[in-house]
Amino acid sequence: MICLRRARRVAGLILLGLAAGGCFPSATTQLDEEKEPHVQRAKALATALDIKSAVDMYEEALKVNPNNAYAHYELAILLQNHELVADPAAAIYHWERYLRLRPKATNGDVVKNHINACKLEIAKTIATLPLTPVVQRDYERTLAENRELKSRLAQWMAYAAHPNTPPPPATAVAPTNLPPPAPVTPPNPGRPAPTRSEVARPTPAPPAPLGPLVTTGNSGGRPTAATNQPVARAAATRNYVIKAGDRPAAIATQHGITLDALLAANPNLSPRHLQIGQTIIIPPR
Repeated sequence: MICLRRARRVAGLILLGLAAGGCFPSATTQLDEEKEPHVQRAKALATALDIKSAVDMYEEALKVNPNNAYAHYELAILLQNHELVADPAAAIYHWERYLRLRPKATNGDVVKNHINACKLEIAKTIATLPLTPVVQRDYERTLAENRELKSRLAQWMAYAAHPNTPPPPATAVAPTNLPPPAPVTPPNPGRPAPTRSEVARPTPAPPAPLGPLVTTGNSGGRPTAATNQPVARAAATRNYVIKAGDRPAAIATQHGITLDALLAANPNLSPRHLQIGQTIIIPPR
């Protein structure tokens, strides 16, 4: 009896040593993973081109054994290559799970290429998001205005570099949300650079010419001005229809008047609540 017990102990120690040394085959080899019933059923469904059912069956196999590397691999192929179940993000997850479970797999580089391809597909969907008609129209208008402003800026920069040349001609620019750029003053070494308030301040208009000189009986023959004041001609006011994106300051700058003059001519105008299509008065300069 004692000898039998000793023999059993020795046999148990031998079995433990063999298991620790890796002499027994692993219970989770790829062959075992392929023989799993859900995997077998999923392969049959994929062969029959029932892709959606095959995906569901592979997911069932992963519920039974989340470490089934073969199921992760086959499921990633379906999610990447078939339009009916295309899901690049999910495919990346299963590719990465496969690499984690099989770090020494001979097809590791191929799997990494699949991951990069899925990332490119995701980037394409983000870059091609549909634009609404309003956004598309604003985008095209902004591009056109940007090109026009760049052209005008290049002309003024050339004029600043060569102040003896004629200044660029004024060009009509479509109304924008931004005020037109201030004229560029040729550099003068003897004068400091203008401040922001000086640049923004509009240039005063030249004085109107005096009226014709006439003689009167009370002047003793000396010529005097008819009214001794400039002959003022009332400039006609203009109307302006508010467009989308207009601001009072930008409208005033666009027409060469001050914001205070614009608001004074339109006492009922609310600067913060402009209404598209509303007609306002532009006072004379």
